[in-house]
Amino acid sequence: MKKYLNARLPLLFAIALIIGVVAGYAIFYYNINAVWLTVTFFVLAVGLIALLIYKGSKKKLIVISIVIACLFLGAVNCLARFSLFENNSVVDGGKYQIEGTIILREEAAEGAYITIGLATANGEGLGGNIKAFIHESCMEGCDIGKLITFYTAIEKQHAINYGNFNYESAENIKYFCRVYYGVGLSQGFYPFGTVNNEYAACYLVI
Repeated sequence: MKKYLNARLPLLFAIALIIGVVAGYAIFYYNINAVWLTVTFFVLAVGLIALLIYKGSKKKLIVISIVIACLFLGAVNCLARFSLFENNSVVDGGKYQIEGTIILREEAAEGAYITIGLATANGEGLGGNIKAFIHESCMEGCDIGKLITFYTAIEKQHAINYGNFNYESAENIKYFCRVYYGVGLSQGFYPFGTVNNEYAACYLVI
């Protein structure tokens, strides 16, 4: 019986996609000019045309074409994601009125770390999440699902920190801040957390 699909081909394409992602990461990590990616793709495409003319094997051409496309798409997708993560209009260290929904809370010494989704700065969307340290003096009521507001300085995060991959970037955490006073809480909506109807404000007494 004639086989119309080689079971090994999907695996080959998946491996090519993974290699492309790794190549994209290497390009970003070592700050290589992405033009080389386009040049490499062009050279491979020309090689394919030459192979078709010389061999005339359409099946091999199709397989190799898909492999090259997977390599290219994997690399481009990886670079695009890094570019979107690094690209923002926020001034590093600038002070902003932050608003968003608490989607994660982790207890810590003298306070808690919360992750804020759907975050805005001075009313403008940030395109990423904020991880904030909330001091114990004003952390009461900072539960998952609450809409939180405060005014503070925020720091930009990078996908590569001190030569190592920042794993929090995979969670789209693009900013970090510390909050010691002036926290406002109100009813929000987050399907995976408990929502309470209350408003609280607290100020650090020095």
